[in-house]
Amino acid sequence: MSADGCLVEYELVTFTLNDPENPKNWSHLKKWWCTSVVATTCFVVAFCSGVVTADLEGVSRDLGVSDEIALLTITVFVLGFGFGPLVFAPLSEVFGRQVVYIITLFVAVVFTIPGARAGDISTLLITRAIDGIAFSAPMVLVGGTLSDIVRNPEDSREVGSRMVADADWCRSGKLKREEYQWQHSQQRRS
Repeated sequence: MSADGCLVEYELVTFTLNDPENPKNWSHLKKWWCTSVVATTCFVVAFCSGVVTADLEGVSRDLGVSDEIALLTITVFVLGFGFGPLVFAPLSEVFGRQVVYIITLFVAVVFTIPGARAGDISTLLITRAIDGIAFSAPMVLVGGTLSDIVRNPEDSREVGSRMVADADWCRSGKLKREEYQWQHSQQRRS
């Protein structure tokens, strides 16, 4: 029943036996591909949550704020992780995960750009909050995505090993703090 008291009908998605459209019937290669994409997306989201920590002093210096205010850039992003799932989890069940993934990742990428070019702390905080909310969708949807493609416990071990492998290659890259600036720019503000 909707908020205005009208009955709303939803269509239950079902599959026939051996239906090729059923994600549980996909080939192992396609399942690995899907797992790799969502695992990599989750890594990027986790990376984005704390990427600014490498140069918090630069945020303080360039925007003329205290270190505590610069730390808020991480706080508002992580707070978005708490509020976003309240909306995106139910939406993914009504409209499908793919729609929610596409829209939220688009919004997150769009708001990353002004955040990277922010000239004041309020712009940076607002864009980081929006990014945190939008980037929370992949983190909350990954479990449902993987459960859609896994048929039995053997598949889940295969999927899990692939996610561990993806996480392992991510550890091999190191971010050198002295070469990193919080802004995606070659010029430093004077």
